[in-house]
Amino acid sequence: MRTTIIATAIVAIAFTAAPVLAGSPQAPLAHVAYADLDLAKPADIARLNRRIAASLETVCGSYSGARQEEVDEIKSCRASAMAQSKAAVAALLKDRSTRLAAR
Repeated sequence: MRTTIIATAIVAIAFTAAPVLAGSPQAPLAHVAYADLDLAKPADIARLNRRIAASLETVCGSYSGARQEEVDEIKSCRASAMAQSKAAVAALLKDRSTRLAAR
């Protein structure tokens, strides 16, 4: 029961990436909801990964209409954001495994 409450209380992971536009004062941020997912199921982990991938455009910008130098920045931003989000998901899964083992 406690695990369910904790998992429900934590409703988003956040990741940041280097700002795409030079001189941007803050790195963009995206919250990716996962409270509705069961991270014990590979299909739900895949669903979370798809949500993260979809949020990269919000965080890093779109390739559509971008000049070459912007494409390079977007690509770098997306790689950084994806690496950070993979680390966040790995931490979630490790925490979940630790809580289940403690039962």
